Amino acid sequence: MIGNVKYLIGFILVFFSCNKGEQIPNVPIISHAGEGIFNPARIFHENSLEALNYALQFEELYGVEMDIQMSKDGTIWLFHDEFLEESTFGKGAICSLSDNELEGIRYQTLNRERLLKLEEINFENFKHEKQIYLDIKLFNSCVNNEEYLDLFLTELAGFGQKLPLNFTLNFIVNNLEFAQTMHNHGFKNLFSDASSFESAKERMALSFYEGFFLRHTAISAKELKILQEDNVKVIIFGMRSVSSIRKSLQKEPYALMPEDFKTALIEIK
Repeated sequence: MIGNVKYLIGFILVFFSCNKGEQIPNVPIISHAGEGIFNPARIFHENSLEALNYALQFEELYGVEMDIQMSKDGTIWLFHDEFLEESTFGKGAICSLSDNELEGIRYQTLNRERLLKLEEINFENFKHEKQIYLDIKLFNSCVNNEEYLDLFLTELAGFGQKLPLNFTLNFIVNNLEFAQTMHNHGFKNLFSDASSFESAKERMALSFYEGFFLRHTAISAKELKILQEDNVKVIIFGMRSVSSIRKSLQKEPYALMPEDFKTALIEIK
């Protein structure tokens, strides 16, 4: 009797183990600013050189997302929030500070990672093909400055020309006017502030977006399929648990950007 029970338990475990692989689609995975922004298991702060170098080493990753802003001197820096005091020992906004003022600022973390310039990432060190998603952060203090936007566009174009051929550059642009300008210059744009299927459809009517980042709770599998039938790229993000990652994978989006990319990579193996 005991032997039969053990056999039955073993059969159930093998059955579900095998079916897990069949049921979980192999969806491309994108890392969120390195190891995630809301990932309690991360080692390094988001958008730090350490976090991005770590993520770029993973051959299985489809892409890496980074948040970018431009300093008063016209240099592109990686930073997520509007004000430095939210996560660093500095004060003020990136766009209102010079490079000299930003150089010595470090994050309020155990590792005290420093702020990072985009040009400091040595992409030549990584030979795997990767999609790079640059999330352009344009806050109120910078949006109305036309010279700032023109310079930002020039700097982005220069960066794109220097990027190795194994990397493909994509931009996340929520400012509609700037997105149209980017599109007119041949850049690939995605939108990340669509709050629902309906708002995504409204944005698609503008024609200068080729896809969206949507929260996993904001769209159903049926709605996602409708967008994909129109060749819209839908990248689902915001998953913080294994169950939410699995549910999002089942929707079969264009790609997935979870908070912990390593958990997602395990799920699709």
